[in-house]
Amino acid sequence: MKKTLLALMLSASTMFAATVAEVNGQKIDDSALMPAIQQITRGNYARLPAEQQAEARRIALEDAIGQVLIQEQTKKDNIKSTQAFKTALKETIERIEPQLATQVWMKKEFEKMVVGSKEVKKFYNENKEKFNAPKQVHARHILVKKESEAKVIIKKLMKISPSKLKAAFIESAKANSTGPSAKTGGDLGFFKNGAMVPAFNTAVFKMKKNTITTKPVKTKFGFHVIYLEDIQGGAKKSFAELKPKVEQALKAQKFQVKLKALVEKLKSKAKISYK
Repeated sequence: MKKTLLALMLSASTMFAATVAEVNGQKIDDSALMPAIQQITRGNYARLPAEQQAEARRIALEDAIGQVLIQEQTKKDNIKSTQAFKTALKETIERIEPQLATQVWMKKEFEKMVVGSKEVKKFYNENKEKFNAPKQVHARHILVKKESEAKVIIKKLMKISPSKLKAAFIESAKANSTGPSAKTGGDLGFFKNGAMVPAFNTAVFKMKKNTITTKPVKTKFGFHVIYLEDIQGGAKKSFAELKPKVEQALKAQKFQVKLKALVEKLKSKAKISYK
């Protein structure tokens, strides 16, 4: 029940949707993409690296665009005038009417939620880490067995201009790395502080974007040459900047508690039999 209520609550909050595309004048909102995104990522969207999240959104958006175009084709073919459509429409309305009524009711009830400035600030102070995205880095590496091999690779890459360094590093990784990521140019994707073994982790989180390690990094796996491709998060936003987001999160939390209490109350008065 908890997951169902939360899903309904989120779907009811479409007033915060943003337009991500427009097809022949028809807008596509980001909220419409979420069901497809969750299906694509098997419900793990929030736990994926930013790069994979972006790819999931791209796939969902392309699918949504395709659906809009097919819908336009059905209008050209006058599908709505067919008896098959009329029968299917009647059956669909009967099936989704209760769900739609629930969504409308939940949106109406959610909009009634009021939170004070003091409790918003208190909620923020208790959950600061949830509202400030942690620093993540996107790194590549070349793994070799000997330190001397790593030093030779570093020496060659140090001669490459910054504008060509990424491409050169990828080619070197494919040619020299013994790790499983060699075929993707040593790509490790985005990861948070503490996700890698200590020596590697310490080195990469001290690096600047579009640079390589000037010395080989030794771990239990061998010797690494690291390239830092990108950095995300880590910047702390002020309460004033985050206040709308904090207020929304607090309302959602309080609404969830309210819904749970209401369901328990209704259950106590209902005749329920489990079969």
